Amino acid sequence: MHPTTCYQLANAHTADLHQRAARERAGRAAIQGRRAQPPHRARLVPGHAVTVLARVLTLAGGHRLSPTR
Repeated sequence: MHPTTCYQLANAHTADLHQRAARERAGRAAIQGRRAQPPHRARLVPGHAVTVLARVLTLAGGHRLSPTR
């Protein structure tokens, strides 16, 4: 096969792959958009409570809470 023809075929194949990937991305985004999103709840977990407490104590008393306590 002539080198120029091979180069043009490779470019066409690459462009086709890019177009196919773009169509698949758009399809996946459409499906994802139609899915119902679960409600996002902010839960207070023990680690978060300790962090909030440490910040409050730091601001109130000017002392840092030891991480071993």
